[in-house]
Amino acid sequence: MVSIDNLSPDLRTFLVRSGPMGVRNRNHEIVSALTEMDYTIVVVSTNVPSELQIAQYEKEGINTSNLFFIDMITAYAKGKKQKDTDQIHYIDRPGDLTKAGILITRQITERQGEKVAFLFDTINTMLIYSNQLSVSRFIHFVINKLRLTDLKGFFIMVEKSIDTNLVADFEMLADMSIPRDEPITLINSEIKGQVGVSEENSYEEFDLN
Repeated sequence: MVSIDNLSPDLRTFLVRSGPMGVRNRNHEIVSALTEMDYTIVVVSTNVPSELQIAQYEKEGINTSNLFFIDMITAYAKGKKQKDTDQIHYIDRPGDLTKAGILITRQITERQGEKVAFLFDTINTMLIYSNQLSVSRFIHFVINKLRLTDLKGFFIMVEKSIDTNLVADFEMLADMSIPRDEPITLINSEIKGQVGVSEENSYEEFDLN
């Protein structure tokens, strides 16, 4: 098990590996553990619309009052522009990584000094709407932003559906790669995953497009 409460403060960015049917469980493991630790969580949602995610969290008894969303899918799925709320910022196009980067940078700037984590769900969905180079540059940009702060970032990736060279790039960028069979909890336990290596193998405005 990977115990979030035992992670070194120097570990800020995490590549969370998942099977294709386990993405929702990975998402909920992370959110549940972080909310128990009183983190504010910013979910960058490319996979499931934010309102549906909120309903799923609440159904499982997860407190959503400190969850905020950068929703990249709802406007596209509904076919019309959405009005932002206090909890949700909508992006019109799933492939608009420039707008996503601006909103992420704003969240990082406004939340300096707070206990904050970002959750990206999922890298794979980003690759449906943007090319590989743009997504790689975007993830690199975000990771470096987080490294310059005390904020954490969790990037969910479905194994075996991404180019192996790109997976290697993401593993090199992240501080820790968490294997798909490693539960994420708050229980005190040894961290089996190796920093930057999976166990099994032991915005300021800018244009990304």
